[in-house]
Amino acid sequence: MLAAELNSAEQSPTPLLRLSQDDLESLVEGCDLLIVPVSPDIMGIKGSIDTLELLEGMNSDLHRLLLTMVNPSRKTGIQAREALEDYPLFEGQIRRYAAYEKASLAGCLVQDSGDRYGRIAWSDYQKVGKEIIE
Repeated sequence: MLAAELNSAEQSPTPLLRLSQDDLESLVEGCDLLIVPVSPDIMGIKGSIDTLELLEGMNSDLHRLLLTMVNPSRKTGIQAREALEDYPLFEGQIRRYAAYEKASLAGCLVQDSGDRYGRIAWSDYQKVGKEIIE
């Protein structure tokens, strides 16, 4: 299903990329690793692929996709990962939990939010952090 939607989005005349090539070049020059967040929906995937194609046109290989806002109770994260299998992608992902909202309202780290998923949410970031360091 996601592949059909991706095909449809590729035919869309509406540009999904918001950064200009100059902005993207400046961004690439100023970082060691460009993490491109991607939500597991068709517009997020299409926009990320467009961004990666621009990056590859600049001969930049210092970038990786990070799946974010992944609903842990749905298959969209798995489907998005399959759609992006030909692109550099973190093994870890950031799942969507209400703990983030609670932490924001309390002004604390997600692990200290008091939500039962707060520590799990924090472990998502720790896993990605370890991948960056490796």
